[in-house]
Amino acid sequence: MKKSILLSLLGVSIVIGLSFMFQEIFQVAEWKTIDLRFKVQGKIETDSKIILVNADDTSSIKYGRWPWKRSVHAKMISLLNNTGAEIIIYDVLFAYSGDTEDDNFLVNETKKSKNVIFPVAINFGNPNLNRSDLKDLNLESYNIKNISSFTSNYNVLGDTILPLKSLANVSHGLGHINANRDGDGVIRRVPLLVKNKNGLFPSLAFSGILKYLKITDSNVEIKKSSILLKNVLLPGRRELKNIQIPVDDKGQMMINYAGRWEETFKHASFASVLSEQNMDNKQENESLTGKLVLVSNVISGHDIKPIPLEKDYPGAGIHANIINTILTGQFLRETGVLFNYTLVLLLCLATATLMDGRKYYIQTVKVLILISTYIFASSIFFQNGIVLKLFVPCSGIILTAIISLVYQSSREKNLSDSSQAEKHKIELKLEFISKSLI
Repeated sequence: MKKSILLSLLGVSIVIGLSFMFQEIFQVAEWKTIDLRFKVQGKIETDSKIILVNADDTSSIKYGRWPWKRSVHAKMISLLNNTGAEIIIYDVLFAYSGDTEDDNFLVNETKKSKNVIFPVAINFGNPNLNRSDLKDLNLESYNIKNISSFTSNYNVLGDTILPLKSLANVSHGLGHINANRDGDGVIRRVPLLVKNKNGLFPSLAFSGILKYLKITDSNVEIKKSSILLKNVLLPGRRELKNIQIPVDDKGQMMINYAGRWEETFKHASFASVLSEQNMDNKQENESLTGKLVLVSNVISGHDIKPIPLEKDYPGAGIHANIINTILTGQFLRETGVLFNYTLVLLLCLATATLMDGRKYYIQTVKVLILISTYIFASSIFFQNGIVLKLFVPCSGIILTAIISLVYQSSREKNLSDSSQAEKHKIELKLEFISKSLI
């Protein structure tokens, strides 16, 4: 047992040392294992209250090349409001003035609706920079005010591209659309809140959720590793509940992608929805009542981003998956550092124990079974919302197996050499006795 402990400690030390020396390589490999688990997981449940209205290729045939006239968007907002949509997240950045009449039409319809949320394009700023020293970004009124000590590492709001001031003033809310890609360019997490002066500015999807569930600032509590939404009444439920959203130290939530774009969520073409404006379609009206509607541009070549499941995924789908993750409570929680190191140590100890013996083929099979079992277990845990480290533990198993094999081979060689030397001594002694007898 003592030998197994020493070999496992050596294996752990080497794999952790390598993970620090080649941090980028190990991190990218770990991200890829997460992507693989998303693919194994496949399609998961989506909330039926999320409706996606897509400005798609079919719609562009009718309305022409993007950008479309503001009057078209005004008509869509009017239609969605009249058909009973609870919240409209309009993921189109109206940053510059257009035709005055069309702009006024859009502003008036937004004002009448009182339920439209618009995006803000942002960059992250210098975390050491005091935002109060910069020009007023006119976003403080959209902040969540209850900032806490746990937000010290949160991303800081930098440069912004805002919607028209007249439009922002009549909107129901604003939210940023920076998803913050991982080092390999893939979007796996989103900063739900970013620091803005003395408050926290929400992402577009999170802003939509807060408005949809009617959650006030006082019911948003920032904790060390989570954002707690208190006393929430989910649609169709009678009892209040708390929603605890797991986040990292930067306030980023891992997105639990429901599946491929074409296979998930309820989609409707922009043109087909707007064509119902002058028609008495009661069934269509009922289908939008009380729903959270996300309107966005998904025309080919526009707003395409890589996610674990697809390289060319519409940006609107990322917002939809963020909303779905929170509404369904299907959160992904990454394990902590101490747990990860303990897990690697236990797996290395199990490997060293399995490698004890001289039947190398059997030992190899045992180690392969251990790796396969752990990979299978990590996949099951992932589907239940726990993201275990995969690349480092498997590397630890393999390294410990190699170290044990080298140790066993070296030990057997030493025993063999010792036996040969002893045999030689005995042969010399026998030869001396034989000569003496003669």
